Amino acid sequence: MFPKKTLGLNQKDIYDDLDRIRLFRNRIAHHEALCFNRSGRIYVDYVQRIYDLVVKYIDFMGYETNELFYGVETPVSTIYKIKELEAAI
Repeated sequence: MFPKKTLGLNQKDIYDDLDRIRLFRNRIAHHEALCFNRSGRIYVDYVQRIYDLVVKYIDFMGYETNELFYGVETPVSTIYKIKELEAAI
């Protein structure tokens, strides 16, 4: 399933990573705020980490991320804009 996975990455690590992605997907499906922490402060590091995991597993499957996301706005630019807003506060 992951022909290009990192050597030494075991099944438990893969399961844990995919579970993190699943939980994030559930937050999206339930319309939860994704760019705030529990105290209501702007926090996009969680979103960035999950996006990085998604990209990692796309790469592990042998797809070129840039080609797959061509023409699609990725979270990277939005995260950058949010961090700029946070810095201005």
